[in-house]
Amino acid sequence: MTGKDGKRPNWLIWDGRGTRVCELLNFWRETGYWWEGEHEKDFYRVQCDRRQYDIYRDRVTGEWFLYRIHE
Repeated sequence: MTGKDGKRPNWLIWDGRGTRVCELLNFWRETGYWWEGEHEKDFYRVQCDRRQYDIYRDRVTGEWFLYRIHE
């Protein structure tokens, strides 16, 4: 899901299929439940074809996750 800098998403691969991120719609950062050891996350709302997705990157591990699909 990452771009060249490793921080901005260019592709979304989900359920074995990939789609290009057409537009970055929003960005926000959440600290999560830090008191429970949860890491900070960078969230992105992206437009891919006809759908919008919320995805996030764990700021410590660098891993990407799908958070929500907007129908």
